[in-house]
Amino acid sequence: MRNAIEVRKEYEPFLKSLKARLSVMYPGRVTGRLKAVASIAEKNANDAATENNYDGDARNMSDIAGVRITMPLDEFYATQARIKRDFNVVNTKDYLEEPLGETAYRAIHMTIEENGQRAELQFRTPNQTTWADWQHETVYKMHGPAKQQVLISTNKQVISDYARDMSDYFFKVDSHEPADKPPCTTIISQSVGCL
Repeated sequence: MRNAIEVRKEYEPFLKSLKARLSVMYPGRVTGRLKAVASIAEKNANDAATENNYDGDARNMSDIAGVRITMPLDEFYATQARIKRDFNVVNTKDYLEEPLGETAYRAIHMTIEENGQRAELQFRTPNQTTWADWQHETVYKMHGPAKQQVLISTNKQVISDYARDMSDYFFKVDSHEPADKPPCTTIISQSVGCL
């Protein structure tokens, strides 16, 4: 845990500087956070247990600092080019055309590195951010009363299908394509809430 506390503290000035620079480039569109100490420690332990070449140093994680840049879908690829020009990009993951996981998470993630510290930049539309926040808080973290958590755990497939359908719907809307909003069933409404 001590390593996680030290690492998080080391990343504070880096995140502050990064957010300030990106806010000049994209006014009103930038938010950021440092991963919680407990999350750093947990991920560090998981990575150490599952990755053969992992050295156990939390400083080598790519997402201790995370920055979200919210913008229209039409601006994503020009923004990527600018980020590649202005920063040292070490990894890019495009989840737009091929969404991640069974719930169909969509965004572009770019990992940048400066002075040995890495940050994950996430590019999302306002709709993708709404979807991701809903999915993270209601499905991934399963917050809420025990009754709600039971509904979620016993209806995972229905919830995953709804999440995927809403992700597809928002992607079509963001792409200026015609789309019908998926229905929100009683199970969805009572367990995770409708989007």
